[in-house]
Amino acid sequence: RVAGAIEGEEMDVITKTGTVEPQEWPGLSNEKQLWWIDGKPGDRLILAFDVAEAGDYHVLARFLKAPDYGIMQLYINGQKAGGPIDFYNKDVVPTDEFDLGVFHLDKGANEIAARIVGANEKAEKRYMFGLDYVRLEAQ
Repeated sequence: RVAGAIEGEEMDVITKTGTVEPQEWPGLSNEKQLWWIDGKPGDRLILAFDVAEAGDYHVLARFLKAPDYGIMQLYINGQKAGGPIDFYNKDVVPTDEFDLGVFHLDKGANEIAARIVGANEKAEKRYMFGLDYVRLEAQ
């Protein structure tokens, strides 16, 4: 496990279309990802994660890229976390940590969401998404 990681596969699913399940994948934190399949453009996956103390946090996250993964707009507590991210890659690979920005998080449940906005022209149009973990750095 990556130190301080909030594992994607351990988050509570708040809203989904399609199927959301853990998938084992070597080289990931806890050797698993939260895998979202059978979504289509416009669909949204919302996950909850707990924070021990309210405050401003730098939100970092690691994902997977693959030939059939989509382009996602990410949100933290309903606020856009940067622009859309293209998760297409010709091979299945974990990403480096993405810097999603600094957000005020409440004590207790907070949300990370992914909305399917499209797919890379080279991708198989299955619009999948894989979240390895979220990591928080207090500001």
